[in-house]
Amino acid sequence: MRRKDREMDPSFGLQVLDNSDYGTLAMVDLEGKPYCIPISFVVIDEFIYFHSARAGKKVQILEQHPVICMSFVSYVQVPRHMTREKIEEAISAGRFGELASKVFTTEFASCYVEGICQIVEDDEESIRVLVALCKKHVPEMLDYAEAGARHSLKATQVYRVQITELTAKRKAFDAYGQEMKWGRME
Repeated sequence: MRRKDREMDPSFGLQVLDNSDYGTLAMVDLEGKPYCIPISFVVIDEFIYFHSARAGKKVQILEQHPVICMSFVSYVQVPRHMTREKIEEAISAGRFGELASKVFTTEFASCYVEGICQIVEDDEESIRVLVALCKKHVPEMLDYAEAGARHSLKATQVYRVQITELTAKRKAFDAYGQEMKWGRME
């Protein structure tokens, strides 16, 4: 990681996972080209789970190349630390670096994961994952989740990612517009 001052510890990375709705799954396809797709996922016992149809390009790739990487972003916001008056004052004074670091920037929380992807063979584990996905994305339908999960097992494949590497990064500002570096939460 180039910006070590923005690196966060693994527990922060797990929080990013918990707070992210979707992630991006990256693989190397059968011709050696990159292949990357968005996924819905859930974390259970420090494993990342996602689901898929039982056929398709992703399924073919994962059968041959189970080593994957994923990225997640749980928070993105453009900070508003300077008024228009302060911006115009900085421009007049030639303080463009101040604008770059306080106006034309983004606060974020992100996580990068490398792992080994495995097919979940156990139906009960698959159902538990599909129910957890419903709880995360459609909690108002939780009453129907298990029945739907059981019915969908014929057409749905569940995958488990064993995390082999997890790094997290954050850019955030305090109430005074100062960037909070490594380890500083407030």
